[in-house]
Amino acid sequence: MLVYVAHANSNNMQITATLDTTYSDTIYAPNSLVTLEGTGDTMGVNAQVIGEFVKTAGNAFLDISYDESKNYYLPPAIDLTK
Repeated sequence: MLVYVAHANSNNMQITATLDTTYSDTIYAPNSLVTLEGTGDTMGVNAQVIGEFVKTAGNAFLDISYDESKNYYLPPAIDLTK
């Protein structure tokens, strides 16, 4: 998990990158406006971005690559009680 914002938090979130920055994993902000902004040549997002709204800004070339194996998953769990 790269970024986790609680479901009850609706504040805007801005992720800013510079030259050749790459983000990987999951950005989870289900009730927020998520802005991906770059100021360099390339901003790489190899991540799952979950937000109420997602937008891009800035002058960078945004390269979004989806690879399901890099997403965050909660491992299965079993709780035992006596």
